[in-house]
Amino acid sequence: GRSEGQACRLLARALEEGGAAEAQVEDAFKQALRIAHKQDDMELSFSVLTGMGSHALRAGDADLAEHFFLQAQTLAKRVLAEREEAIAEGNLAQCLALGESRRPEALAHFRKAVLLQERAGGSASPQAVRALHTDLQALCGGEGQQQQEARGLLPRAASLLQKARERGDWEEDL
Repeated sequence: GRSEGQACRLLARALEEGGAAEAQVEDAFKQALRIAHKQDDMELSFSVLTGMGSHALRAGDADLAEHFFLQAQTLAKRVLAEREEAIAEGNLAQCLALGESRRPEALAHFRKAVLLQERAGGSASPQAVRALHTDLQALCGGEGQQQQEARGLLPRAASLLQKARERGDWEEDL
């Protein structure tokens, strides 16, 4: 059941880190997603879709990453908590920020991610908060309106990061 699906998801990540063939990594993710669907496990589905999006992003396929992150976002909005929605918004923002022409759209997702992480309070994902802060910092360079807006969000993201550090919970949850 769930533990088998989690094992497949973790296997996919380990295969990726170990430099395994792309087909092996994809097969492990697909197996995890099949198990999640069979078990009707929405949290596992979200976790696998998020992992698939992150994998696609690391492989340089921003379009495929966006596809998976949008699926994760839809799932989070429909049946999961704001914590997962915040993670999905941050991942989508990171993906969209890679393309200059999509940065205004990315900023809208960054704003939503920060707001949702703030509302999540103590249940905010430390890993996602750290990624959100790092991604916003990367977007701050330059003098354009988008960079100014990113700089405006940065103190809020820094506050979230500080609160996560104070809680001391840096578990791997993405």
